Amino acid sequence: MGDTDILNAFALEFDQTFFYSYFLQIILVSYMYSAVGHGKYWKVLFYGSVLGFFGALMEHIFQAYQSTLPEEEKYNTNVSILLFLAEIGWISTEFSVPVLNLIKLNSLSHVTLVKILNVLTALLFCGFTFFRLEIGYFRFTEHRVGCTDCNAFHSQAFGVMAITDIILSVMIFYRINKSSREYKIKKNNENISILATFRKSSVFSLLIVDVISVFLSLTYIFKSTKDYAKPFHALKSNFLLILAVDGFIFKFKANNGGTSYRSYDNGQSQGNAHSTNGATSMNGACSTYYKQGKSMMNGNISMIKSMNGRTNSSGNLPFYNLASSQPLAISNAKTFGLFNKNDIIRNNNDTEINIETPKPSYMPPKMYSNNSNNSINDTNSNYYEMSTIGSSHEVSRLGSSHNLYRDRSQNASINNQFSNFSNY
Repeated sequence: MGDTDILNAFALEFDQTFFYSYFLQIILVSYMYSAVGHGKYWKVLFYGSVLGFFGALMEHIFQAYQSTLPEEEKYNTNVSILLFLAEIGWISTEFSVPVLNLIKLNSLSHVTLVKILNVLTALLFCGFTFFRLEIGYFRFTEHRVGCTDCNAFHSQAFGVMAITDIILSVMIFYRINKSSREYKIKKNNENISILATFRKSSVFSLLIVDVISVFLSLTYIFKSTKDYAKPFHALKSNFLLILAVDGFIFKFKANNGGTSYRSYDNGQSQGNAHSTNGATSMNGACSTYYKQGKSMMNGNISMIKSMNGRTNSSGNLPFYNLASSQPLAISNAKTFGLFNKNDIIRNNNDTEINIETPKPSYMPPKMYSNNSNNSINDTNSNYYEMSTIGSSHEVSRLGSSHNLYRDRSQNASINNQFSNFSNY
């Protein structure tokens, strides 16, 4: 026995894997389809696997039944109709790969080219279906899987598949080349290898399947090489499983990349939230200190207002009306936290300070008489010195002797006048 006979015998051993391969394929593809599958591509994978298992089931049920019959009845049974029905499954599952190619190629921008491909593939499908139905018919009439006239029809059917796969493979190369040029333009004419683009493409596995299918079809056409096609024929029975696994991995990578991006985005959002909370805490503390100072200042105004009320009850004596004046606030900085203090004051609805209208740098208090026409008289005694920088008001230290009040003697003078007012 020569080396050629041993190689042929080894290749024929793959013939027993057909049924198990379709059984395993429908289980795994169904699981992946239920998990992540949606769209035309996954539907073709799923229904192609179901119909492929249907064809394998019909064929092996007949073979199992035939093996139980006596020798004289094996080739006379009408159960061989199952072999003709099995062709429905074989046609569907074997031509699923060209249909998947069309789904990928339908994204081409050339509408006319896509229409030509669809029409051409439909014509080739009709030819493939014709030869497969002829195979089913001769199997049914001869009551056997390996019928006498089946080899010629197999060669013709695989020839049609080879033409279909070659055309679609060339178009896939065209699409990859086009995508590579577009990517190169996007990267400012960077030298991008077509092979590198091809490896990263979603049609990589599909094109490998097409190449194997072409090689299978070419080896099956000639009788001298037909036996060597068995390993590739067995591999072809799991083409849909290979493409389904490829699609599943692609989907997993896409989802994993999206999760990583969402995690990064959430991390950025949390970081921004912490930053905002920190700024809010800082500004909240500053606002608290500011409100405490403001309360003290407004308390001074209330005391002066109460003094004015007592003055009104005393008669026609003049009094100080500082309600229009601004409370005194000593500030060593122009900003609070991360924001300008004016922004904080504007957002504080409780403030009595008006920072929108700038005040003159020097403004002595005004004296209001208690007569009917409410005449205004200026006074040179006991005044506050104010300074305005933009819209931020500060107490100006004009000299070493000018602090919050003119000096302690002026405070005493004011307190004495307050006492005199209370005697009326």
